[in-house]
Amino acid sequence: MKAITAGDFGSADNNDLMVLWTDGELTVYKDLGISGLGAQNQVLGPNALWRDHAKVISAGNFGGNTWPDDLMVRWSDGELTMYGDSSASQLGKEFVLVPPA
Repeated sequence: MKAITAGDFGSADNNDLMVLWTDGELTVYKDLGISGLGAQNQVLGPNALWRDHAKVISAGNFGGNTWPDDLMVRWSDGELTMYGDSSASQLGKEFVLVPPA
């Protein structure tokens, strides 16, 4: 595991866990609860871009709706990107908030 964050990427009003794996795969476990991890959903397959350059991920409510489904990514070149309205099956629209250094 490379990075981890919690948000609401599913259809229910529950917490979901997003994991960035060391091979660059991005996975969401839906409906995290006291009984354990929920269903696993692959958002991105293993890839070199995320493996080598994604440094920090964080989910929150940064966009226009009222739930934390926006994913922030800090990249190795200093870029800060938001993927607004992301889900358990795909990243949302990409917004570059801070361009590369």
